Formats: sequence, C-alpha cells, structure tokens
Amino acid sequence: MRRGGFLHPITAMRRVTKQRIEGTDEVGFTLIELVVVVAVLPVIVGGLVAGLLSVMNLSPGISNTLSDSGDAQVLSTSFDKDVQSAQMITGAATPSNPAACGLGTQVLGLQYGGGTEVSYSLVTLGTGATSYQNLLRNAGQVNGTSCSLTSSVVLAHHVVNTSGTGNPTATVSCAAPPPLPAPPPPACVGSPPAWQTAWVAVAGIDSVTLPVLYTSTSYKQNLIALPSGGGNPGATPSINAPTYGCGFALPGTGTYASTLCFMDFTPWNTGAGKSCAGGGLQISEGITNTPFTMSFCLQVTGGPVGATAIPTYTGSPTDGFGPTSAFLGNNGFYTGIPNNPGLFQDYQSTGGDTAIINITNIQVLGPGGVPATNWSLVTGNAGATNDGDSITWNAGWSAGSPVPAKQQVFSLIDNSPTSAIGNDCANPTPGSGLNTGNGLTGVGTATVACQNSVDSDKTGTVMISAPGPSSINTTLVRDSNGADDLEAIFIGILLPG
Repeated sequence: MRRGGFLHPITAMRRVTKQRIEGTDEVGFTLIELVVVVAVLPVIVGGLVAGLLSVMNLSPGISNTLSDSGDAQVLSTSFDKDVQSAQMITGAATPSNPAACGLGTQVLGLQYGGGTEVSYSLVTLGTGATSYQNLLRNAGQVNGTSCSLTSSVVLAHHVVNTSGTGNPTATVSCAAPPPLPAPPPPACVGSPPAWQTAWVAVAGIDSVTLPVLYTSTSYKQNLIALPSGGGNPGATPSINAPTYGCGFALPGTGTYASTLCFMDFTPWNTGAGKSCAGGGLQISEGITNTPFTMSFCLQVTGGPVGATAIPTYTGSPTDGFGPTSAFLGNNGFYTGIPNNPGLFQDYQSTGGDTAIINITNIQVLGPGGVPATNWSLVTGNAGATNDGDSITWNAGWSAGSPVPAKQQVFSLIDNSPTSAIGNDCANPTPGSGLNTGNGLTGVGTATVACQNSVDSDKTGTVMISAPGPSSINTTLVRDSNGADDLEAIFIGILLPG
C-alpha cells in the first residue's frame, strides 16, 4: 500500500526480496547491508576458530586420560591375579636361582607352581628429555637357574613411582607373627628383609604393594594384593590341627627352602592314626605357618621301610661302607628339615630287595576344607643310590583332575650346586643288570627312573615335581649285597597358590 507517495517499509522489503530471488533486481546490496556483514562475519569466524583450537588443545589430554585409564585397569587385573597365585616372591632387580625373566629392570618377581615365573619389569625407551618408561609383564618357564621367556606384554605406558623419580618399587609387608617367642615370617627376616634380595615363600606375607604414577596425566595408582598362601600364620589354624606337620628346611639352604615343605612320616613308625579303606595308614599334616593341610593314604609292599631324619646318612671313611654319603640334608643343601621326612629302605632289613611305596588319595585343602589349586607335589632321592640300585617314581591323576593332560608329567628341579642331579644317577654300565645309557630317564613323562652302577659320595640329588597329582607310586630296588644300600625318598609340596 502506498501512502503519500511512499510504500510501507515491510511492503518495500518484500518487493525487493522477491525481485532479488527472481533475478529482476540489479541494484545489489545496500551499503548498510555490507557494513553489517563485514562487522558480524569476523565475530562468527573468530568464534568458530576459537572453538576448533580449544578442541584441538583438549584432544591430547583426553587421549592420555583414556590411555592411562585403560592401562590402570589392565595392570590392576594382572597384578591381583599374579600376586594371589604366587608361591614365591622377590623384590630383587637381579635375583638368582632363577634369574629375572625377560628384558628390563625387574621391580617384582613372582613364581607359580610348575616352574612358571612372572617378572614385572621396567623398560626405558628413547634418550634424553624424550625418554620414557613402560612397565612390562614378562612370563616364562624356569629352566634351572634361568627363565625362558614365553610372553611379554606392556601393562602400563609412561610410568614412574609416586615420588616422581626413579622406578616403581614394590613393597612386601608381613603379617604380625603369633605371640612371642614365635619368629617373624622368613620373608621379612633380616636387614634388608629377605624378600628384597632373594626369592622367598609367600607364607606370612600380609600384602604386596606397587605404586605407579602415570607421567602424562599425573594419575597415581596404588596396587595392593595378598598372596593366597600368605596372611597371618597364627590367625587361621590348620584343618583339624594335625599332630604332625609338613616342615621347611632352613632359609637359604635351597632354591625352594622357604616354600617346599617336607612331609613327616613319623606316624608310619608309630602306627598312630586311622587305617585307609583297603589297607594302609591315613596321614594328615598341616603345612607349617599356613592354613593348608595335606593328606594321603600310605601303603608299603615288599621290603620294609621306615621313617628317618634327613640327612639319611652322612657317611664315614671308617664305617666300612665306602664313600656313599647322601646329598640331601648334607653340604648345606636343604638342611635343618624337621622330624622324619625320609622313607628309608634300611640295608639291614631282610624283607626283600624291592620295596613298593604307594601314596594315594593325595589332597591339599585350605580353610573350610576347600581344595587348594596351583600346587605341585615334589619327590626325590633322600638317600644314596649306588651300584645296582634304582628308584622309579610314577605319578597318577584322577579322571576329573583340573590339570591338563599335557601337564600331567614330572619336571626336574635343578637344585644341585654343580648340575641338575650331580652324580646321583651315574650312567649304568653293561653287566650291571640295569639299563645302559642315561641314569636318569623319563623326565617330561609320568614315570621317572634313577639308576646307578657305581658307589660314590653324592654331588647332587634327584628332585622332581608334578602338578597336583592324586597318587605317587615309588619302587626302590637295592642290589643283593645290601651293605651300601641307602635307598630313601621324600614327599613334599610347594605352597599352594
């Protein structure tokens, strides 16, 4: 509508807009419109640029946070599982017997049953100001004094300890011991404590701590776990409080001196206890300083055997038997084992030259009678196998055993200062009545035999382990002259994990 020769502003705007859309207007933008656009456009563009820059600046921080969060979850899961399953532990950077597994500087070493070792190690990458450290989990199989690496995984990236310098450092604390005069747990004895310098059993360990600081985000993670075989040794009694116990050698006298307990066979001599179904003696013993119990049925056929202390025989140049000293318990090797952990085929016995020892229905139980897991039975020569003598061990597993079939075998524990077994199984020679060749056979199978064709002071002893068997059958054979026959075995377990 036109009033006084002028169009209404709204009408005029609509007309102009229509003309521009239809392309019939050639006048272009007005000066006011251009000024408005020029003034507003930088504000809009500037806001967009600022937003993009903010997002780009936040991206590395978000990425680092997500990465550290993921690492923390993975590390926590692995640490809890590894510590709970450990039977032996060390905080030494360069332990021996066995050595640390894999690359890097070890901050925590753990051993399961069956020879599995796990090493938490720190690896430095890069140089100078750009260098950084990753925390690795190295896993492998113990092979004598070394460890054969089977896997290596980065659990955490860019880490230092919570003080901000150096390496993450594990700390082991022990539970308060029972009222005096009971000694503290072996793991924490000494200055520095034993766990800082050597492998120790987890018995009595109250907690294992590993503090970690992620440098990218300054996030602090404090890992704490308890070995299943640790805890206060005086807090939980053994199942049924057995009279006899599975005891340990003196600390430091053997690779597994603090974690391998030796069953006491004194009940066999006294006949104390109840009989097994089908014959034999039921033996049940608590494992010293732990809430675990081992039980089994013991039967003997053929030549008689008796329980005896270790060492079973020290030898003497004037006793008329010649150089036939046993190695286990002598020469600083697993010394101080309590009670009577050897089953001995005495040379003075007249019941025959062969003794068969059957140990069946083997069980290791924890608190409440719950079956323990990740334990290994250890057996070996507690005497001196000499000319014409032999020992054969055969392990069996129940049909429902959780141990995979391929793992149902004996493994050799390399414990001699000079070699795996020293001269314990000297190669039989033709005419000795024994199989010629290697005196030790069957390692890696369920049947192991040790044979000898000479008399000698022993420089080592056979020690073999099998994961969680339900039975062990042992045959001891002595030669007919009997004067130098000192056939004996022991049975023990590594602390369950």
